[in-house]
Amino acid sequence: MTQEQIKKELSAGKPYVVAILTKGDKFIMDKAGAEVMRARHFEHLFQLRAEGKVSVIFGTRENGEMRAIELFLLSDKAEVERLVNGDPAVQAGHFAFELHAVTGLPGDAVK
Repeated sequence: MTQEQIKKELSAGKPYVVAILTKGDKFIMDKAGAEVMRARHFEHLFQLRAEGKVSVIFGTRENGEMRAIELFLLSDKAEVERLVNGDPAVQAGHFAFELHAVTGLPGDAVK
């Protein structure tokens, strides 16, 4: 691929917002409580996905501070902040989060 082709691809990028979820101050460790919180969290996320606001959800398979990455099909960080704050797991303090403005390239996908 030539530099000209690369520049053309890069110029077609679209703005998105990524939420990185981390353990919150009230992260639930017991299995029963964590399962309830997880169910409420995924109800919220799947609703956002059904509305076309979230495209990709990555849950970590590690037991570290970072718990998930969510790609929002929105460019307005304030709107994404409102949506993430609506997550019952965030409201309960189970998760905290940070937002990042990112650029996605046409044709990128998870398979």
